[in-house]
Amino acid sequence: MRYVGKRSLSSVLAAILTAVWVFMWISLIGMVGFGIHSLMAESGANQMAVQIETVGLRISIAGEYLKTPSLGSTALTLGVAIPSILLLLVLVYHLRRLMQSLANDEHPFQKSNFVHLRWIGILVLLWAVWSSTAHFVTAWHLTRHVSIPGVHFSAVLKPDVNMLILAGVILIMTEVFQGAVAMREDQDLTI
Repeated sequence: MRYVGKRSLSSVLAAILTAVWVFMWISLIGMVGFGIHSLMAESGANQMAVQIETVGLRISIAGEYLKTPSLGSTALTLGVAIPSILLLLVLVYHLRRLMQSLANDEHPFQKSNFVHLRWIGILVLLWAVWSSTAHFVTAWHLTRHVSIPGVHFSAVLKPDVNMLILAGVILIMTEVFQGAVAMREDQDLTI
C-alpha cells in the first residue's frame, strides 16, 4: 500500500481524522450544553454519586460518602473536559491537514507540512503537561470531597513520560523534516 498520494494510507487517515474532527465538535457542543444544564440543575441539590473511570477501573462512590454538594464537581469536570477537547481539536486539525496534504500531493516535503508537523509536536507536548495537571487537579478535588472509612486518597502529580518522549521525538523529526524541505526547495530552484 502506498503511503502518500491518492488512494493511500494518508488518504484513509485523512478520512478517519475528518470523521473524528466532526465527532469532536459535536461532543464539545453537547458537553457545553449538558454542562450548563447540569450546573443549573445542581445549584441546590446534592449529587447522588461520583463515578471515577480510568483505564481498566471504574469506581462509583455513593452520595453518603461525599463531604459537600457536588456543584464544584460539575464545574471541575467542565473545566478539565472543555480545554482538553479544544486542545485535541487543534491537534486533530493539524493531523488532518497534514494527512490531506500527503493524500493530495506526491511531494511530502513542503513548508506547510513542516508547519503542521511542528504544531503537532508542540500540541503533544502541551497535552502531556495538560493531562498530567488535569489528573492531579481532579485527584486533589476528589481527596477533598470524598471520605470513605478505611480508605485514604492522595493526589499525586505524575508527568506522562511517554507523551513527553513522543513530543520530543516529533519535534526532533520536525527539524529533520525542515532540512528536507530546504533541500527540496533548493533542488526545485536548480535547473
